[in-house]
Amino acid sequence: MPHKRDFSFLTHVTKNKVKHIKNYLNSEERKTLIKLTSDSATLLYEHYLRMTGVENPDLSDKATEAALGWDSQKIKRHRLALQRAGWFSSERMVLPSTNAVGRWYRVGPEAVKQQTPTPSLSRRSVASGRSPES
Repeated sequence: MPHKRDFSFLTHVTKNKVKHIKNYLNSEERKTLIKLTSDSATLLYEHYLRMTGVENPDLSDKATEAALGWDSQKIKRHRLALQRAGWFSSERMVLPSTNAVGRWYRVGPEAVKQQTPTPSLSRRSVASGRSPES
């Protein structure tokens, strides 16, 4: 049963300090990601990347399904491909003091590699194959 999401964080590494052009893939990155995953996974990644500018983003499969018009199985398949390639990660978090439930999304290989435990939050990693909204 999905839990209500009280908050979410999104981590990514910016390429440029100018806000309107920081969230993009250059041609070499796009080619690399397509080779590692697929055209559709690259499109999904670019959707996640666009969401880095949104406050309290919801990158759940259900929200992405509404945004892209894809079925849930297609989104899950390509999200897992991005996770296996090291370009996306999602973790469920609970604030111990309030029991508020949230997600920490990491978009991009640099952000995924920099993944470190946050001592003030108790976290449970999303197991492979589980939807980010669970």
